Amino acid sequence: MSELTFIGLDVHARSVSAGVLESSTGEVHTCAAPASPVELVPWLVAQGSSLSVAYEAGPTGFGLARACAAAGIPCLVAAPSKIARAPGERVKTDRRDAMKLARLLRQGLVWEAKAWTGAHELWLATQRFEERGLALAYEEGVAAILS
Repeated sequence: MSELTFIGLDVHARSVSAGVLESSTGEVHTCAAPASPVELVPWLVAQGSSLSVAYEAGPTGFGLARACAAAGIPCLVAAPSKIARAPGERVKTDRRDAMKLARLLRQGLVWEAKAWTGAHELWLATQRFEERGLALAYEEGVAAILS
């Protein structure tokens, strides 16, 4: 019987930090993992034959959850509001919520240069979505951030 390896992921658009708990030794170590689900899933598989993965629900992890499911890797998506936080940690704001919404609507689009510059804002303005609801949500999110 193989030992279960628990992996926690902090998923961002361009980076993924992994916490790996080896159940056989109880040791935990952290490392950088590939950011793209196409590269991250094979990385996860290489960590052991029996895995359990968790990540904090967010706009950058939906592709990962789908990729893990397709590869047969159990993946728990934890609600950020249910994860305990220290009293001194930052409070939620509407601006941050709007930024999260904009990221949720990424649709595979990632701005590779420095964000929130004039060029980035122009790029945001050129994005178009066929689905009407998605287009409206995107426009509202960008407007909330830029106002």
